[in-house]
Amino acid sequence: MATPVKFLFENSFDPPPPLQQKNDAAAVLEAEAEVPEVYSSAELEAAREQGFAQGVNAGAEQAGAAIEAQISRLLEHLEQQMAGLAEEARCAQELATRSSTKLALAVAKKLSATLVSRAPMAEMEAMIQTILSEQNNEPRIVIRLSDQMIEPMKQRLETLTGQSGYMGDVVLFADETLSGSACRIEWADGGAERDPNALERAIDSAVRSYIDASFSGHTPAPSPKSDETADHADHSPLAADPTDFDEPSQ
Repeated sequence: MATPVKFLFENSFDPPPPLQQKNDAAAVLEAEAEVPEVYSSAELEAAREQGFAQGVNAGAEQAGAAIEAQISRLLEHLEQQMAGLAEEARCAQELATRSSTKLALAVAKKLSATLVSRAPMAEMEAMIQTILSEQNNEPRIVIRLSDQMIEPMKQRLETLTGQSGYMGDVVLFADETLSGSACRIEWADGGAERDPNALERAIDSAVRSYIDASFSGHTPAPSPKSDETADHADHSPLAADPTDFDEPSQ
């Protein structure tokens, strides 16, 4: 028979205090939280695909932004290049126009000088005949020529007066201020002059004005006529259109 144990009243059968209850509840929750969540293979595959799609979208957005920035820089560079090319083309066109105009003027001078050297009397005769025809009521007309043209004109004067129908007196004078095919015709209330050198200077001035105006947006102003040539401009067969470049330096 077991030996009886004396009851010493050491055990307490009272309910635990509130703090102990809270600690026990927290321990239970913590234990439950530590239990790992279990996913199925389908859920894992879906999560993987979702993450992959998000990564692709993020990469595409970054790549698109980089491409747009690169295109923007390229367009800006092209715009600058086009502006530079346009300016170079404008300068080249201006240079070509200036050069071609000057070349055309030089060729015209050379050709006109050659033609006049072959027939130095032709322009003078045309002018004299025109004046004699228009001023056939004048009793006297004076023609001033360079020394070397006096004798050739004497030989042609009778023919010119006959063709023009002029019945007055025609007097020839040598003028040391004139050279080449230049001549001056005078009558009572008027006169006319053919001055190839002056006409050449006027042509050069007109060409320069045209070239300058072509690239400045302004129309060249007409060259003012001198007092010496104003009263006979209509009688000169070449003075009406200086751009013909028909007058040589004689």
